[in-house]
Amino acid sequence: MERARAISILSRTTPVAFSGLDGALAQVERRFVEASEFEHHIDATLFAAAAAQWIVSDFANLSPLSVWAERLSANQPTWDDLDLNETLMYSAGALATHLFGDARALPDAHECAKIYRTCLFQIGSADHANVVVSTAEHVASWMTNSGQSAAFDELCTAIEPFLDNPHLDARVRVRWLFWLGTNQMYTDRREEAERSWQRALEDETAAMWPWIRFHLLRVTVRLLIEDGRYAEAAARLDELRNLVDFSRPLDLGDYHHLRGWVALTANDARVARQHYELACEAASRGSLPVPHMAIYQSGLAQSLVSEGREDEAEGLIERQPVLAGPFALAARSANLALIRACRSRRLGLDDYQKWLALGLRIACEQGLVRFFRLARPIAAALCADALTAGIEPDFVKRAILERKLPPPSLRHAHWPWPIRLQVLGSFALTLGDQAADLTQRTPLDLLRAIVAAGPLPRDTNALAFDVWPDSEGDKARMSFDTTLHRLRKMLGREDMLTLQDGRVGLNRAKIWVDAWAFKDLVEAIERGAHENPHDSLFNYTDLADELLALYRGDFLGGGQRAPWAVAAGERFKSEFARAVRLLATALSRQGNHVVAERLYRQAIERDALAEILYCELMESLMSQHRFAEALQVFRRCREMLSILLSIPPSNTTIALAARASAAAQLPP
Repeated sequence: MERARAISILSRTTPVAFSGLDGALAQVERRFVEASEFEHHIDATLFAAAAAQWIVSDFANLSPLSVWAERLSANQPTWDDLDLNETLMYSAGALATHLFGDARALPDAHECAKIYRTCLFQIGSADHANVVVSTAEHVASWMTNSGQSAAFDELCTAIEPFLDNPHLDARVRVRWLFWLGTNQMYTDRREEAERSWQRALEDETAAMWPWIRFHLLRVTVRLLIEDGRYAEAAARLDELRNLVDFSRPLDLGDYHHLRGWVALTANDARVARQHYELACEAASRGSLPVPHMAIYQSGLAQSLVSEGREDEAEGLIERQPVLAGPFALAARSANLALIRACRSRRLGLDDYQKWLALGLRIACEQGLVRFFRLARPIAAALCADALTAGIEPDFVKRAILERKLPPPSLRHAHWPWPIRLQVLGSFALTLGDQAADLTQRTPLDLLRAIVAAGPLPRDTNALAFDVWPDSEGDKARMSFDTTLHRLRKMLGREDMLTLQDGRVGLNRAKIWVDAWAFKDLVEAIERGAHENPHDSLFNYTDLADELLALYRGDFLGGGQRAPWAVAAGERFKSEFARAVRLLATALSRQGNHVVAERLYRQAIERDALAEILYCELMESLMSQHRFAEALQVFRRCREMLSILLSIPPSNTTIALAARASAAAQLPP
């Protein structure tokens, strides 16, 4: 067999491999046996190199790779024995084996990549285009995996002329463009990746190829998940399921990985775990090397943590083989520390912040901003707690912004909100780190009215009537449209205001509003009082401090007398008093009378006319036989009501004071 003929055979067989791997492997097996029998060792090596490449390119089942990797290692030629095309084939086969097989007997991967590039720059664009372009896939993957971005860019430039070669098979071209885009995506060059995939779809015949349809849809779903478009991702996953070939284990593994990822974003830990268990099974069946199963096993571990099964997750991570190098060891240590932090957080243990600080310190040192990458709700909760505790704040804020993590709730005031709005006690608007211009009265009135309506979007016609009560319907609506445009401009970003189905609202993931955080807290206090009335671990003291920090006084400082503002102010006052009573009652039940009393007194400072709070404080003091102090509280209540409202206390308050007076034998 002539050596030039071997490359010609492989150039013709490569497109066959891309449409039917088993048939192509059968052909190359026959050629390999023939070359071995006639001791054409270089030919045999080239056939083995081609088979290794095709198996890795197909990425459906890596089981046959070990046999061909062994054959590739058996008769290693020297580089001087090979011409340019043969060097490309051999070095790419070695690199494919380095990526997913046992390549210890093969030449060093960096040497292979260097020699490949040297030969590629010397070869003519007309020489065996199928061989050149197909071999480049694995070199590109090796370069991106080893962080050689400049070399990767040079490789892509050198391959570009071959893509217009009339002898290049469409499937070879399309598969190169797909893997090119995938490598670009893995190196955070998303726009370039999307352009590469779009080019792959330009060939109509190739676009109908099941392999490319499956994999392009797979990466589309992944990008939708990363963008937070989970409903769209779930819908596209239904399409992907119809394209899954169950005879291709690694395709099945990727499908279950994406299903598990979507489930984790929805906090459906049980479903996520089931999908990741199936993904790991499929990967094992497809002979995916253990180090490369990390993404599936990491998903399984994060699912277990989400289920509250941190011990199992920790064991899974500890059993995983660790790749050589300080980065891999540090990443493992950070993951284990954060898993332990999650366990302590769930159980309310004192060492929570210790583990959280350790995990985030290691992550910060290594630049690991994507901890708990698949379980975004867990990552967001850890970030929120870290900011509250002052743990690695700069790194945590960077992780939040780079990953676009949503805040776990409206209550996290330390979160890096793009916009912050204070309406309780006074009015303040902060855009980024700068105080906003508050001279634009009409847009700010609209903003205040939107906030007064609550976190849910409000009917635009009702809002227009609130802000312009004296205008005719059409005129009020015109004023609303103009003012809404001005408000968008003031806030600086289009996505800060939502307008859909005739309802307008603020983007709760982008804007922190103290009134909405207050409302969220009140609901949490009510749930706690109802669901955990005797739970000594429930931290009512922290909730009391948070309540007082949020409620600084009357809505808009009491300066707005518009009906919608007055109604909102009364609502907030009522909710504040109810929350104070629930917390103080719970604190007293736990024997924490000091904190309960402090809560009542500070609450009265924020709402000096809340007669019910005076009464509750008097009852609390009287239960401790502090009757004289209870009378002092009554006198202050009577004084404030007389000065501010010119009314006496209610009969209930007077009767309570009489009881205290009789017990203390003092005048009321």
